[in-house]
Amino acid sequence: MKKFVLLLLLPLFLTAAEPGFYVWQRQNSPALKKAVSEFSKLSTGELYVLAGELENDHSVTSVKPADFVDFSRSTPVIRIHIAHLDKAPDDLANEIKTLYLPWQSCRKLQIDLDCPESKISRYPALIKALRKILPG
Repeated sequence: MKKFVLLLLLPLFLTAAEPGFYVWQRQNSPALKKAVSEFSKLSTGELYVLAGELENDHSVTSVKPADFVDFSRSTPVIRIHIAHLDKAPDDLANEIKTLYLPWQSCRKLQIDLDCPESKISRYPALIKALRKILPG
């Protein structure tokens, strides 16, 4: 019976997604290029790349795609600090869109938002505003 159960579960183990690789560096370097290249050769996992950050001091950091980023396997990540949740959702969505535009060939986006539960109710309005202005 154990062998039968293992045979049934085998396809699940063989098709499990490989872990992703996060690139949080804001500047490219030969070491980063080498690490991404090695990951791409050894894994079929997704590459998650910092595309920008809306800082708590209201500054904005934009990270342009490096020439070694494979858009077909990459997801740009935009970090939003909670101070920005006080903005109107449409305004915040437009700031995110500006950071996303150089990455739009990826055709996906991940939002990294760390916020207290007391402010999480503002998140759905932001997502609705983003869906209105971003394709897909």
